[in-house]
Amino acid sequence: MRRNKLIQEKYLYFAITGGTEALLNDAGQAIQLTTSTTDPVPPGTDAYANGVFTVSVTDHDDHLWGTYYGTPVSGSSVEIHPSTIASYHVSNGTLTFSTVAADPVYGFTVSGTAGNNDYVTLQKKPIDTIDCMLYPASRMTGIQMVNATSAIVYFESVTGDVDATDQVLVTFASGKYKDFCQMLNDAISDNRRQSNVIDVADVMSGIHLNGNPAVISAVAFTLDT
Repeated sequence: MRRNKLIQEKYLYFAITGGTEALLNDAGQAIQLTTSTTDPVPPGTDAYANGVFTVSVTDHDDHLWGTYYGTPVSGSSVEIHPSTIASYHVSNGTLTFSTVAADPVYGFTVSGTAGNNDYVTLQKKPIDTIDCMLYPASRMTGIQMVNATSAIVYFESVTGDVDATDQVLVTFASGKYKDFCQMLNDAISDNRRQSNVIDVADVMSGIHLNGNPAVISAVAFTLDT
């Protein structure tokens, strides 16, 4: 009986906004992430290749690009391809780019003028345990409107404390509370989703249920401990 209940359960997934930071005026062929992106810096030498985070640079006329990039428009933001990364140091967050001389296809040679090398990093996948939460739909105990742009979804605590709840604060566009409630209703009531993980509000990756009719922009967790 317990096994059948697990098979028929639905699982609601929420994720916060990914960490980000601006790295400005860097004249070297390498940049160093800080704990502003994630704390600690993204783990694993293959973190960039696996899409854990991205790096974009504002193009300038004195940047050199491999053939993969074509001819970026000066002033536009260009996302660095994983094949451009020569190395990533997991302990200090140093990311080194291959030059065009070393890799004519994916290489990127920075400007010799420090002020022309401005980067933005963005976390794209969860790292810390508080970055995302997955709840069985049957553990949802209620929803409360906070104001015109936010609501709290309550779940039975993951700690098992019967007198406590976990809270998921969801921020959406003004006046979209009804749309958000409808999203939750659709997730819970659709029997075609049985045993599935449902991305209700994955702000980090930009994936939301039903195309995000509530225009969800942020998620935050308050967990029982």
